[in-house]
Amino acid sequence: MKKVFPVICFAILGILFAACKQSDPGVVAQHFFEALYSKNFPEAKKYATVASGQMIDMIATFNKNSKDSTQPNSKIVVDQVKINGNNATARVTSANNNNSVIASLVKENNEWKVAFDKNSIMHMGQEPADHKSVDDTIPSAPSN
Repeated sequence: MKKVFPVICFAILGILFAACKQSDPGVVAQHFFEALYSKNFPEAKKYATVASGQMIDMIATFNKNSKDSTQPNSKIVVDQVKINGNNATARVTSANNNNSVIASLVKENNEWKVAFDKNSIMHMGQEPADHKSVDDTIPSAPSN
C-alpha cells in the first residue's frame, strides 16, 4: 500500500497539471497556431471551437490541392492575453514575418478554444482598443 500511494499522487498531479495547461487561453492559442502553421490540421481542430472545424477542413482541402505545400516552421509568440468572462483575446505573432493578429477565444465545455470561423477571421486583423498602445492611436483632428 505504501508503494501505491506515491504513484496515485503523481498520477493525480499529472492530471491536474494537464488540466491547468488547457485552461490558459494563451497556451491554447499557442498550440492552435503552431499546429495550423505546421499544417497539422487535426491537431489544430483540438484547440478550436466546434464552429471552426469547417474552416479548418476547408484550409486543409485547399492546402492538399496546392502545389507548394512547404512552409518554413514559424516560431509563434502569444502575448497580451485578455480574459473577459467566457471570452478572451490574445495577440499572436509569427516570428518569420513579424505579423500579428488578435485571436479570439471562447470557453466551450469549460475549456478555452480558438474561434477560427468566418466571422472571427474577418476581425483578426482589427486590434481591440484594449490591445492598442498609446503610440498606435491616431490623434483626432482639432476642431475649428
